[in-house]
Amino acid sequence: MRNINVWEVRNTTTTEYCYLDIDDKDYYNIYQCNIFDGRKMLDNWVPVRVELIQEDVRGNKLKPTCMPFMSQAHLAVENSFLDKLDGLCGNTYEKLKLNSDDGDFTLINIINVIDCLDLENTKYRVYKYRKEKIQKVDKFKFIRSIVEKEVIFKIKAYSRAHMFCTDIFKEHMEKWGVGGLVFEKVWSAKK
Repeated sequence: MRNINVWEVRNTTTTEYCYLDIDDKDYYNIYQCNIFDGRKMLDNWVPVRVELIQEDVRGNKLKPTCMPFMSQAHLAVENSFLDKLDGLCGNTYEKLKLNSDDGDFTLINIINVIDCLDLENTKYRVYKYRKEKIQKVDKFKFIRSIVEKEVIFKIKAYSRAHMFCTDIFKEHMEKWGVGGLVFEKVWSAKK
């Protein structure tokens, strides 16, 4: 048996990588009307307009990346990188088209939602009026047999704004030189 780690994966603008800016009129369509809770959205998706920001406010060039920041809770991908990502992640997400004059980009909607927390050993709080939903996790404890075969996923009963991955995803992103992603280790299991 090998060691396994689970990471929360985010994208961030605190790095020096390019990012996508959403047209103000489309912001509402993505973040207010769509839940991104693991359900498929493709049938009702209307592509939104984004602009690739390649310089910071001081005019300094930002580093290119095939996964530019769009929001912490979502992954945007340059279309030329989709084949690699598809090969790694399979059917764990659906592809939502983005419109841009600066390149071809797709928003990834993770639909792989798994029931993988060992709730007896996880330290967490629930919402006051929705006791079946986890509000905050202070210490994760995963069911190893479930997460060890996963690549990227969301957790059932927990805020779906959080994306998680195993070493498989993290190691491939590092090997492929994908910049701009932040990985925070939330759990580790030894042999």
